[in-house]
Amino acid sequence: MWFKPVFYAFVLVLAWSATVLPAAASEGGADHPLVDRHPEAEIDSYSKQGYVEYRQLVGPLGVREGCCDIEEENTPLNRIQGELTRIVYSVPKRLSALELFESHRQSLESASYEILFQCVDSACGEFRDYQMLNGELNVVYGLSYLAARSADGSTHVALAFVPESSSSDSWEYAVDVAESRPLVNRIRVLAPERSVSTPESAPEPLESDVAGSSDHPLFPRHPSASIHHYSSADFEQFRQLLGPIHGKGCCELDLEKTRSTTAEGKLTRILYRLPAAVTRREIMDSYQQSLNDSGYEILFQCEDDACGEYLQFDLLDSEVDPVTGFHYIAAASADGRIRLSIAFPEPNSDAYNEFGLSVLEERDMQNRITVLSPDALKKALDDTGKAVLGGIFFEHDSAALMPSSDQALEQVAAMMERHPELKIYVVGHTDNRGELDYNRELSERRAQAVADRLIGAFNIAQRRLEGFGVASLAPQSTNASEDGQAKNRRVELVAQ
Repeated sequence: MWFKPVFYAFVLVLAWSATVLPAAASEGGADHPLVDRHPEAEIDSYSKQGYVEYRQLVGPLGVREGCCDIEEENTPLNRIQGELTRIVYSVPKRLSALELFESHRQSLESASYEILFQCVDSACGEFRDYQMLNGELNVVYGLSYLAARSADGSTHVALAFVPESSSSDSWEYAVDVAESRPLVNRIRVLAPERSVSTPESAPEPLESDVAGSSDHPLFPRHPSASIHHYSSADFEQFRQLLGPIHGKGCCELDLEKTRSTTAEGKLTRILYRLPAAVTRREIMDSYQQSLNDSGYEILFQCEDDACGEYLQFDLLDSEVDPVTGFHYIAAASADGRIRLSIAFPEPNSDAYNEFGLSVLEERDMQNRITVLSPDALKKALDDTGKAVLGGIFFEHDSAALMPSSDQALEQVAAMMERHPELKIYVVGHTDNRGELDYNRELSERRAQAVADRLIGAFNIAQRRLEGFGVASLAPQSTNASEDGQAKNRRVELVAQ
């Protein structure tokens, strides 16, 4: 065989009863109780995740087409759901990969583990891509790999030995131990018919939560979660994604190709933060199970590339910013009265995870906005040089005018017909949330949308209208409160 048995006095023992702890474990890390380390090894990194889907390589890595993941169709993989412990060790250069490989292989076999796959360098296929399965490793110069499974199939072990360049004084090897276990669901979802005003259904806010925040009463949090961002509006439009995302360039969704639905009512958005050990798989599987158990219908769910151009999801919810991966669930009550989206981007921090929950409770708007008459608009322009145009509504984070805006635009058109000499600037304003450059561009698109609607639908001459956006540079109120932010999101008419 291509590996000759090698025996050393320091043979690493792998046994079900192994409990030896290292003498020099790194802070927060320890050997897995089933896999002891070489006596000269030191822990470089350690992570333990309570519930995750682990991909164990059991054949050569296939050639990939993209940049960011392995080619799964051509790569044999075992998928194990359960607890994953991942440890990266550093060892002196004088210890060979063959030495450690053979020691672990013999120990696995002596503990009745089944060897599923073993390889060295080119026999591993596209071995440099292994770091896409274990992001802690930098696989450049070579790879020795060993995959095994316990006799009862409950525990899977993968060992990857990665020698460094000849100039390095040490090299690394990684131990992954995946232990199959069922999901422990710690997320509650209350049935849609439960009154959302029931006080006992919402837990008390935590000290770590942002001020003024709370859970939605129908959707209590995971016990380890804290609220990092919170917003609630009594009446807002909510666009719920129901299919893969298609974008138009960098800053706009292609709504003709992107399947979605819109609803209006009370909208609550919560961004939760979790410890790194609580994984994306645990949260999303828990929500899916709890939603089904409580009578909600799953309308759409996707993961990573199946979500389409998921980097554009922040156009639907600016608090969720996917970068390297994405998992999404859309659901609704049977009567459609309650709609929710759960969005979990791939973590971009080793310290914590974040996910967004959006809940829309359909209801009719209680109109508290006064639409000024043509004479009142003209008087405001004469007295102050400007008039706030009430009754203008846009889709969320978009320049698309809602049909209910036409009532206010009719009054503007009537004023301009009565005063044919009048020319006006249409000026868009935003609150100060988000980047200034983006808000300036959004406010200008919204202002121009109002001008275009007056020109196209109400026959106002184009030379009499011009749109500008000033973002948050001319606030009408403080941006420190939700009420002040709402006042600052407005469209004004300014006399030229």
